[in-house]
Amino acid sequence: MENIPLPPTSEVGSALPTAHATDPYLSALELQNRNLMEIIKNMQTPRAPPADGKASYVTLPKFNPDIAGADASSWCSTVDLIFADNVLEGSNLVIALSKALEGCASQWLSQICFAGITWAQFKELFIQRFVGIETSAAMLLNVLNGRPKPEEGFAEYGSRIVTLLMSKWKTKDLEEIAVSVTLAHMAQIDNKLTRWVFTKNVKTRNELQQQLHAHSFKKRSMDDDSTGSERKKFKFPTPMKCNYCGKAGHKYAECRARLEKGQSKGKIHSGSNMTGPKDRSSVKCFKCDEMGHFASACPKGRTYEKRVDICTVAPPSGIIKASGESIPFCFDSGAECSLVKESAVDKFKGKRINNIVKLNGISNDAICSTQQVLCNINIEQYCIEILLHVIMDKYLKYDVLVGREILSQGFGVTIDADKFQIYKTKR
Repeated sequence: MENIPLPPTSEVGSALPTAHATDPYLSALELQNRNLMEIIKNMQTPRAPPADGKASYVTLPKFNPDIAGADASSWCSTVDLIFADNVLEGSNLVIALSKALEGCASQWLSQICFAGITWAQFKELFIQRFVGIETSAAMLLNVLNGRPKPEEGFAEYGSRIVTLLMSKWKTKDLEEIAVSVTLAHMAQIDNKLTRWVFTKNVKTRNELQQQLHAHSFKKRSMDDDSTGSERKKFKFPTPMKCNYCGKAGHKYAECRARLEKGQSKGKIHSGSNMTGPKDRSSVKCFKCDEMGHFASACPKGRTYEKRVDICTVAPPSGIIKASGESIPFCFDSGAECSLVKESAVDKFKGKRINNIVKLNGISNDAICSTQQVLCNINIEQYCIEILLHVIMDKYLKYDVLVGREILSQGFGVTIDADKFQIYKTKR
């Protein structure tokens, strides 16, 4: 008779269950629990700093100035918080920045970095390059004149505007906000105040009152000067002159010489009225310089109306490649700058500039462009850096108008009846 081993027992003498010991699902669950505990343990273990003692493993947020809505000031504030305890410098700072900066900022970093650079030095250069000096009133005026982006609903647009205002005004006091709103509103009433909106940061009510008093005084002085100049130009009316005898002091109908001559020829006069044919032998027409009739009855001065359809020549046009999109444009050799519609400006990635530029020749009245975009465009096989002035859609037929400024960059243009070509003139 063989000896059969007894099953193991627990501490209390009862046999352990053997059915679950070999269960594959239970084994997999135990393995998963062990792996999870290892991950939690690794996360709780602090990372050892590098040998130099610097926190070079710090990850900075991304910043790309070519993306619309990029806020360089907010990015600097975020990095200040990250560097509050341990600031990077030298090669560690350059490595961290090279991972965070994208677009044209990445190229700019390679141009300004130097050995031993500190965060304070880099921040000063960064603010000079990417942070635009924008007043509170100018920011509000741009918001009031803005429009939702393509495929952006009202809810998303409203949320974006609220976020922008809260981030810009979080450090402003109530008086400065009220003054900015007032100045932006008054700039829409009087366009002459727009220059102050974009160039002077008015913060207090006292400064606002001083600026408005100066504006009213200057405007009143200009009105007085114009009235005085009109008064100086006023001339007393010249005395009337007879068209028959050429003497001053009476009209043609009251001319005695004419009346006496008419009576001597047997014509009957009754006061100022006269019967019989009028003597027009001495009358000279100022249109044909012939005697005997007035200009109103000149046979050579008659005009006839004819309909003529105006013939227009289509401007030279082409296609711009920007951000992977094809955008139609026209070329105007008489334009000193290049223009873009408000609805198409988001298709171009580049630095946004807030300057007031007066544009003449687009409409009967001069218009102003308050925003410009410095970007790179591709026309055929050439890449061109261009400054686009943003204007309202109603002033442009095409999305983009390219001016003759590209000719100063070493390019030439060939215009035929049905095509437009660009070529390089110098290397």
